[in-house]
Amino acid sequence: QTENNDLSRQLEDAESQVTALNRIKTQLSQQLEELRRQLDQESRDRSTLASQVSNYQMECQQLRDQLEEEQDGKTELQRLISKANAEAAQWRARYEGEGLGRSEELEEARRRLTAKIQEMQEALDQANAKQQSSDKARQRLQQELEDAQVDADRANSLANSLEKKQKGFDKVIDEWKRKCDSLASELEASQRETRNAATEAFR
Repeated sequence: QTENNDLSRQLEDAESQVTALNRIKTQLSQQLEELRRQLDQESRDRSTLASQVSNYQMECQQLRDQLEEEQDGKTELQRLISKANAEAAQWRARYEGEGLGRSEELEEARRRLTAKIQEMQEALDQANAKQQSSDKARQRLQQELEDAQVDADRANSLANSLEKKQKGFDKVIDEWKRKCDSLASELEASQRETRNAATEAFR
């Protein structure tokens, strides 16, 4: 009778341990599933950020190329303005040297040159304004690129951390699974012993 009571207690203890282990295993499985969901989300976010970084880099390069072209255009305009000013000075010298005999012709040439200089100066002002606007856009894109890079680095770091946690959870779950299997085997053996003992007791 005492042996039967001991076996019954052992059986109850084993069943309690198996129940507790199964509950822990379920909790760990749920945590692991949540971790995997977070990891999937982080992977998607990381892919999106990488695409944004690539787009920003491409836009920055396009703006750099555009700024170079605008700078070349400004340089050419400045050269033409200098040339026109030189021509105007030349005409002024000829006008002063030849006197008033060809005043109408010289005045017309002066007006044309003045209009040409004014036109080129306006084009230069527009080029300057366009370059300033492009420069601001480039700076804004550069800042967005840097921000996106920071976000991408943060996402990479978090994803790596989640991967490590997932591996840790996998190990813990495997360990608890082994414990559960071991206790289940012990429980089965204990139940077998209890049945055998009960059979012997009633003979």
